[in-house]
Amino acid sequence: SNIDVAHVGRLEQIIPATALQADVIYYARKSNLSAPKLDPEKVRAACSATAMDKLRIVGTKNFGPSMGIYYNHRREGYCDQTADVPDDYAEENVRLREGWGTRYVDIMAGLSNEEGEVRVFDENCRLLSNDGRHLTRAGTAFLAEFAANELALHLKK
Repeated sequence: SNIDVAHVGRLEQIIPATALQADVIYYARKSNLSAPKLDPEKVRAACSATAMDKLRIVGTKNFGPSMGIYYNHRREGYCDQTADVPDDYAEENVRLREGWGTRYVDIMAGLSNEEGEVRVFDENCRLLSNDGRHLTRAGTAFLAEFAANELALHLKK
């Protein structure tokens, strides 16, 4: 079992020979909203059929405001706190999930509750993100478990 990482600026730069060797190709774009939109039809037109069949789009990772406001307020239910996701990121996540369907790896789903709020702490009350955009070690471990389950699902498809 190998994991190879390649950095490409645009999806159409995925080399067909590399795509042939891959089981799954994960593509994550910048998590700011000014980055170009990933339109499934435009990507289909630009990528090889082999790359397209194996392609999975990794979702946005904006988890809300600076978590310091939660971390510094010890109170009842401290470890169960959640944060609101900014509306524009929540909308972008829905757009990507609907546009890419089963090819979309919804990171927000791994962190969100039924109301769409993201967790601030893991099950051991460790902070998942300091700033809402970058993961702590605990956040990385938390999302790695989610990602491992997602990877297993995508490899079966």
